[in-house]
Amino acid sequence: MRFMHFVRPLARLFRAAPPIRPAPVDRVAALDTGSPELIIATALGDGAETLRAAAVRKLPDGDVLRMLAGFGDGVSPPASSSLERVARERMAQLIDAGALDFAELCSSTENLAAVLAVAGFCGNPAHLPQALALIDDPHRVAALVTEGSSSRVRQLAAESIQDPAQLKQLLKQVRGKDKSVYKIIKQKCDVLRAEEQRIAQIDSDSQALCAALERHSRRDFDTLYTPSFEQLDARWRTLEAQAAPALRERADQAIGRCREVIAGQLRQLADRAAEASHQAAHQAEQRAARDEASARASAEAQLRNEATALAVAEAAKLREAEERARAERHAAEALVLRQIGGLMAKANSALRDGNTGRAAGLRRAIEEKLPTVPMVPAYLAGQVQRGAQARRVDRGYGSAHRLVRGS
Repeated sequence: MRFMHFVRPLARLFRAAPPIRPAPVDRVAALDTGSPELIIATALGDGAETLRAAAVRKLPDGDVLRMLAGFGDGVSPPASSSLERVARERMAQLIDAGALDFAELCSSTENLAAVLAVAGFCGNPAHLPQALALIDDPHRVAALVTEGSSSRVRQLAAESIQDPAQLKQLLKQVRGKDKSVYKIIKQKCDVLRAEEQRIAQIDSDSQALCAALERHSRRDFDTLYTPSFEQLDARWRTLEAQAAPALRERADQAIGRCREVIAGQLRQLADRAAEASHQAAHQAEQRAARDEASARASAEAQLRNEATALAVAEAAKLREAEERARAERHAAEALVLRQIGGLMAKANSALRDGNTGRAAGLRRAIEEKLPTVPMVPAYLAGQVQRGAQARRVDRGYGSAHRLVRGS
């Protein structure tokens, strides 16, 4: 560089013709075999942007490359935005090749924006979140959501935002700009909204349940008091941890009053049970006295019953003999009736056949048996009547018929 300071004034002094510079393509090709000094000079020179970019892509890690990438101390002149991007891409290439330690780069600089830009160009996707984690200022992270050097940086920054107010503000800022970032922020806002709704629902349920417990604590005891309280208490236990302290205090007081009501009812039941037990014992004594008297009366009654039973047995024997005699008489009468019925059937048959002699004999047999029965049943009388209507025979049969009806 010092040599060029001497050459340029001499050239102007002797009005020497300007040297013929090689074509840009030739100068770019020359960098492949050029010395490190030539590459550095070209990168820092005032040549064409494409030539300088080609030189930057060949720079090793060092102050020059870092200065061009934006890692300078602020004294060195800044590079153009295009050269700065090329320099950062070159640093990412060196990191991927293992010639530059990314962790050392993160710890040796405070320019986190430049580190993020380099990390975004690296092939290892873990470098970008690692660099983003170094930023502990939530406002700087929020700024990266809208001003990040790449969509990936903006997306990671959006994913790291947790503050509800920042998320709601960023949702308005990124709408219509970066769809992927907007989707991330929108999903986070939806989750927050759902959580807010869930918390609001829990608060509403807690308020309603606390009020229900307070109303229940003022009720009179009935058969549904205890099961209703147990249901309310079980539901409150599911919400108690998430309820506000003041609400928990109110609910605890109401639950205590409910338990006092139940305990009072249990005491009353115990007193009633003791009284019932005392009355039952007294009644048992009375029953025992009555049972003893009843036993004496039963013994006396048994003696009387035994005497009565002897008399009844004798009477039963008499009735049995009478019944047996009556049954034998009825059997004999039934036999005669069957015989009369058979004779009547035969007489009717003889009349139909015109055998009046046989019918007359049968008539006499019927007349002989009629006195032996107290009364002829209606069905036999009906048979005789039908036979008389069907066949008008001699007067002897008519007399027999009248005799049957009169009996």
